[in-house]
Formats: sequence, C-alpha cells, structure tokens
Amino acid sequence: MFHLPATFPKCTTRVVRNIEYFQSNYIIVFIGLIVYCILTSPLLLIAIAALLGACYIIRVRNESKEVALLGQKLTLAHQYALSVCASLVT
Repeated sequence: MFHLPATFPKCTTRVVRNIEYFQSNYIIVFIGLIVYCILTSPLLLIAIAALLGACYIIRVRNESKEVALLGQKLTLAHQYALSVCASLVT
C-alpha cells in the first residue's frame, strides 16, 4: 500500500531514490519521446539544427570578442539561454 511521506525531507528523499532506481527507465522513455516527436514533426528537426548552428556561432564569436547588448556584457551562458528561449518560441 502507498502512503504519503509525513515530512517534506522524507518526500524529497523518496523522490531522489526513485529517480536513482528508475533512471534507465526514465532515459529510455525520454529518448523514445524525442524520437517520436522528431519523426512526426520534421520541422522540429530544422529547429534543432538551427539551435545547434546558433550555439556554434555564439561559441565562435565569443572566442574573438565580447558580446554586449544594451551596454551590458553577455556571458556565454546568457547567450546560450537567449538562443534556447528564441528557439522555444519557434
């Protein structure tokens, strides 16, 4: 029989143990869903390619000079985050 944990720390411990124990199952399901999404929507493949291309361009540009937006320097992580956010919109 299943019981809810009495406290929040017990709940988080249970979740972490669950993820560790079933990690391979979660990975297989995740990969299966990704493959299904790509096969059923070829435009998604184009969006992924565009995102990877943008990340490559960002990396190459950062090696040569700093990138600034509105007078603020953007770190590599910020630039990657902006490109991921832009790709989610598409």
